[in-house]
Order: sequence, then structure tokens, then C-alpha cells
Amino acid sequence: MLFQKTRVMFTTFFLSLFFLFGCNGDGNSSSEKSTATGQHGQLVVQIKSDKVQPAPSAEALVTTVAGDEKPKTLLSRTVEPDFDMNIHYFRLIGSGPGDANFSLDTLDNTHEVKVNNVIIGDWRIEVEAYNAAGDLLANGVTSTTVELAGNVNSEVTLNLLSGDGMFNLAFDLEKKLVSNPAYKAHLTDEKNNLIPLELVDESNDDDTHIKMRLIAHHALKTGYYKLIIEVRDKGKNGDKNHLVAGRADTVRIIKDQLTDATYDLKGVPGIGNFNFETKVNWNAPIDVQFVETDKYHDSFHFLSETPFTMSVEIPSNDLDAGNITYIWYLLGQPVEVGKSEMMIDPLDYPLPSDGSNSIGNRFLPGHYDVDVYALNVDGTRLGSTRYTFVVTGDPTVIGH
Repeated sequence: MLFQKTRVMFTTFFLSLFFLFGCNGDGNSSSEKSTATGQHGQLVVQIKSDKVQPAPSAEALVTTVAGDEKPKTLLSRTVEPDFDMNIHYFRLIGSGPGDANFSLDTLDNTHEVKVNNVIIGDWRIEVEAYNAAGDLLANGVTSTTVELAGNVNSEVTLNLLSGDGMFNLAFDLEKKLVSNPAYKAHLTDEKNNLIPLELVDESNDDDTHIKMRLIAHHALKTGYYKLIIEVRDKGKNGDKNHLVAGRADTVRIIKDQLTDATYDLKGVPGIGNFNFETKVNWNAPIDVQFVETDKYHDSFHFLSETPFTMSVEIPSNDLDAGNITYIWYLLGQPVEVGKSEMMIDPLDYPLPSDGSNSIGNRFLPGHYDVDVYALNVDGTRLGSTRYTFVVTGDPTVIGH
């Protein structure tokens, strides 16, 4: 019986089918059926594929401790559904001359399947891939002619199942960080089309936290999206535009699955803005990581004069290694493009300031997120990572 489940998405791969006839052999399938009489041959199916690797999801925490130093927290995040994308077995379905047909499941994700007593003639072969739960991941179809005493080579390409998925996200922010909040949130697809998100306040009677939910009013096509969230403080009279907090994350949508997450946002009191641009990656995210993190500062006083440099890299065996563009963001604002490293100088706040975002070009006390996006040349793959540091001290002084 053919499974009718359709929750799927994974990287396209190829299966080569080689048909050898005029001999008999043992099959390695869980079922085998042929329903016609006549001259027969043996069908040998050679499967070439890699396991579908789920994208890095949730928050992968990496902590480093040296001596009495405080742990440094590095976050690499792709928001995706909790769904098994690994191939567990294949199903082969054949329709041949007259009423000739067969349907069989492999015992595992074996790369060779033998089907005995295949009648000669024209055949339609369908191959399906399933995970351990029996969810259909991909399928492909080919047609071939089985000839007596001959070898027939045929290739089947398994394609991702297209369709729509669902998106649901919420965030939490301490009310003390913002006096008059204004919010923006949107997704951007692979064609840089903007998808607005409605923000619904679910704070109710909570006196200490703002709780907001982001809602997409239509289903999203399977693939990767850029997620942008920004929180601004408009000030008491509504004439300010201070950046408080923001996020730039990669979101993955899978057919018939729910992609959801909840953020606990930190921020810098009195400031607000968020912006991000890159291209969506329809393949596995680029695994970008910070390096030499023992040289970073996880916190420094706002009067500090000691700079530090952050660097990122991707694995040397990545297919796009050597062809990556890096985009650096501070609090969701672009500050560096192209380079694999960026310097944080306590004496040089890198964002434009109206006098309330910095103190004499120094960083205000608060939490700062440094986000890095890695893009390949044609923008079809991307990945992101984050480093957080804290600026301490109290800049309050008596005015003159």
C-alpha cells in the first residue's frame, strides 16, 4: 500500500537504475510482486544518494572557559520545524506490459535492490523515499524498455515535494527597556519579496514583559526566508527613533510543517532599529562559526579603550569555500561587508548616532548582538551566527 503522507523537503539527489536481464537473483526488499507471464529478466536498482541532513536548528550553544573568565555564548541559529529529513527506506513501483506490475520497499536505505522475474517490454518506474515514520520525502519517475538479453541503464531524479508550510513566532521583551515601543517584522523570500507580518500584543496583564506574536496571514512556500524583527522606542512624545533590540535569523519552511520559535529579546535602553538584506539559500545553510573566541571580550566598561577583533570562517570542505561574502551587523544594522573579520573599538561606535545612541562616540551600557551572514556567490545558500557582548558601567553624571 502506498503511503499518502506528504510532509517533505530535502536536498535533490540522483538514483541510477541499471537493469540486467536473462538471469535470476535474490531480492533485498521487504516485498516483491510481479503479475504477468512471459519472458523475464532481472532488474538491479543501484541507488546513489546522501542522507538528507536537517539544517542546524534551535540554538547551538558553544561555551569556552579559560581560568576565571566568564563563559562566552555563541549562537548559531536556523529556525525550522522539528521534522525528520533522513531517508530510512525506498519504495519502487513498476508498471509494465499489460497488467505487469510490482511494488516493493527496501529493508533500509540500501543502495542496491534486485527485482527478479521482470517481464520484458516497456516499463514505468517510480521511486519514492521515506523517513523512519513513513513520511514521504521525495519521488521521481522514469520510463524504460526492458529488452531480452540486454542491459538497460536508466536514471531517476528524486525531486523535493513542493507545497506550503506554516509560520508562528513570538518574542518577549522587558518593559523597562522601552518607554513607547514601536515594532516592525517581516520575512523576505528568495526573490527579495517582502512578506509583512502582523504583530499581536499578548502581554495582557503582565506588568514586567511585553509579549508579541508574529502572524503570517497566508501559507508560505517551502524554502528559506530572511526574518527581520526590530523594536524601537519612540520616546514620550513619539518624536524619537531609538533602537532597542532586533534580530536577523534564517527561517526554513517545510511542506505541511509548522516552523515556530520564541525569542527572549535583550537590548540597549533608549535605542531602536533593525535592518537586514541577503539572499535566501534553498540548500543546507552555510555552517559559519566564530574562531579564536578566547581573544574576544564578552564584556567591557563603557570607558574602556581596548579594541578586539572577531573572525568567522566556514569549513574548508564546504562546496562554496573560498567564494563567500560576509555581512556583519550590530544590533541588526549593517556595519561591514565582504570581510571575514570585524573590530569592535570601544572608542568608535560604528552606527550613526543622534546623541542618544552613544556617549562621545562610545558604546552605551547594555547588551549588543553581533550577527554575521555568510552568502555564496549567487546567493542561493546562506548561514548566520551570533556573538553577544555586554557594555557595563553607569554614564549618569551631573549636567552643566
